[in-house]
Amino acid sequence: MVRSGAIFETLVDRQQLWTTLFNHLKTAIHLKTLQGQWLYANDASHRLWGHGPIGETTTEQPKTDRDLLPLAQVVDFAQADAKVMRHQNDTEFTTRYSRYASTILVRKSLISLTHDHPLILTECQDVTNCYQQPTNTDALEDVLQELQQAQLQLVQNAKMSHLGQLMAGVAHEINNPVNFIYGNIRHAQSYTQDLIALISAYQAVYTHPMDNLQTLLDERDFDFLSTDLPKVLASMQLGAERIRSIVASLSIFSRMDEAEMQLVNLHEGINSTLMILEHRLKANNHRPAIVVHKQYNKLPLVECYAGQLNQVFMNLLVNAIDAIDESIENNTLAILPCITISTRLEKQQAIMTIHNHGPGIPVHIQSRLFDPFFTTKPVGKGTGMGLSISYRIINERHGGRLTCESSDEIGTTFTIVLPVRQCLVADGSRPQ
Repeated sequence: MVRSGAIFETLVDRQQLWTTLFNHLKTAIHLKTLQGQWLYANDASHRLWGHGPIGETTTEQPKTDRDLLPLAQVVDFAQADAKVMRHQNDTEFTTRYSRYASTILVRKSLISLTHDHPLILTECQDVTNCYQQPTNTDALEDVLQELQQAQLQLVQNAKMSHLGQLMAGVAHEINNPVNFIYGNIRHAQSYTQDLIALISAYQAVYTHPMDNLQTLLDERDFDFLSTDLPKVLASMQLGAERIRSIVASLSIFSRMDEAEMQLVNLHEGINSTLMILEHRLKANNHRPAIVVHKQYNKLPLVECYAGQLNQVFMNLLVNAIDAIDESIENNTLAILPCITISTRLEKQQAIMTIHNHGPGIPVHIQSRLFDPFFTTKPVGKGTGMGLSISYRIINERHGGRLTCESSDEIGTTFTIVLPVRQCLVADGSRPQ
């Protein structure tokens, strides 16, 4: 038997009785917390998945799906866990176990063995010999959902790859001439100061120049030129610096096809996304400018897929801007439009929130926000994939959590929780 002794022993009165009973079952079962930490697994689970002990002592590091299951099952189980917690209902699905070319029927449910600590119960059975093609409506719906998820992933990968390549190409083409201009402005400023100083020295010596020279000085208004030209060059330098910062933001945002996880400054990713969306934040004929309040706390570098996280920031910020625009169109926004972005570190997890004071999301559709192709926008606006893609990126690819809280009184807040460092899965690789 594999078990987490100190935790599980508090849940039963007769440990030996329950141990014998559970190990007699042919169904592989295991219990874990809502945070994904395994508490108990019976012998059938050990035989099926071939995992090692999950913690013989309370001092050992808690094990998760990534430590104990094959990579394909980690992804499938993560989706099912999220569904169970979101809908508070049991769910069943099949997963293909490549090691034995088996089809595993999985059932997940929430149980409460103690008053305040609901757990996820997972039951797994090998149904390879009796598995048939789906013939009922529920099974067909499951297949359709799997196809939609696959289509969603393909569309996401294509969009991100093309957008990343486009932005990287544009940034590269702009960067060279901008650097040429920016580098020469400093020399032009120095040369201008030298020329003005030289002419001023001549004026000090020749206080009464010839009439034709004096006429030329008066026509050209040398006093004005000598004061305004440095200002013009300084303005050009500011403009060049602005273009360089935009190019830098494009370069940061365009890291969408990077295949490996990297240590990333999340604040840089958020700032680059805001730079790209700046045209939508500015005032227009219908509303004043949207003010962005940044409440950044110190964060360490976070191990993640940088380009994919930037895509999440883009989706959430675009939704926030759209919500504000909608509330202004409906005359329901009582305060100046603003978006608040906050970050903090808690227990080796980076937590980011994006809040807007737009209209609240109706309660009856909040549970569907992260479903593929679901959208509340009119036909022709959006595809309904932004939040679903964001959910998959955060929850499945990074082992984090993306949640939403919304009401008409306080607006809408999306919260992203990311582990600072990613754990290795059972075969020693990163989550995919």
